[in-house]
Amino acid sequence: IEEVYASKAGVSQIKNLDAYQPVSASTIAACSNISYEQNADGVTVKSGCGDGKASWICVRGADLGNAPKYFAARVKGKGVIDVYIGEMSGEPYTSIVSDGDDRCTVYNKLSAEIGGVNDIYLVMSDGIELHSWQFSSDT
Repeated sequence: IEEVYASKAGVSQIKNLDAYQPVSASTIAACSNISYEQNADGVTVKSGCGDGKASWICVRGADLGNAPKYFAARVKGKGVIDVYIGEMSGEPYTSIVSDGDDRCTVYNKLSAEIGGVNDIYLVMSDGIELHSWQFSSDT
């Protein structure tokens, strides 16, 4: 048996992720302060543990094509998801607000154009349940 060493980089990616198709919230490369819940239509990622700390997920190698205009997510709960592209610093490219007890789709326009293959960071306030997300050229 060949010895394997863990790293933050992880294994190499097989192919780029199509960010224009719905992406399950459980599709991640790295995360912090989240939990998972299996339900009838997939897996939901729950932010926080009631400790007030930010929760986040990272997806690497997301193909944004020719500059999407919108970000959409299927969410439940009350809170905010900030979307960072490339790195988790500076101002988010967009933020979406969830304010409901039932799962719904919320979306917002991106603040700047960005295309190509990038890492995506979704930073969630405590109390959000994320089911899926995607980028779009139109609403």
